[in-house]
Amino acid sequence: MSRAKVTLYSGSMTAPDVLAECRGLLVGTQPRAIELHTWRPDHYAPALRRLVPGVELSVGVGVDGEAKDVALGRQSCAAAVRELLRPEPMRWLVNQLLNEAARTENFIETSAPG
Repeated sequence: MSRAKVTLYSGSMTAPDVLAECRGLLVGTQPRAIELHTWRPDHYAPALRRLVPGVELSVGVGVDGEAKDVALGRQSCAAAVRELLRPEPMRWLVNQLLNEAARTENFIETSAPG
């Protein structure tokens, strides 16, 4: 039996609430990989590694909120890009990715057509 890849999207839920909600599913299925859609993978990774030993983690960072604001005229494209590339969040995210990449060579993957 092949172990699947699971995408975990929390929406407006907190990390503890998401983990409590999906605990049974993750423990029962033991997916080979979990893709986290969050700007804060550090809120999830330790608990996920306890629930699913050996799991491969990847991070997808969405920009749908900013894209929607631009499409509806609530924000300019330039302002949305500036917001996404603010130094503090990007520095934090890059450091997290590098730290995680050092833990496993399979951390970063892309679904972009090649």
